[in-house]
Amino acid sequence: MQWAVDAFARRGYSARLHRAMVTDTVAASHGAE
Repeated sequence: MQWAVDAFARRGYSARLHRAMVTDTVAASHGAE
């Protein structure tokens, strides 16, 4: 079941990475205003 653990970890990492990019984008847009 290692593949399931890897897939879960990868999905969790992707979610954190996506959230970080959204946060950076929002911060940049607020800074430009």
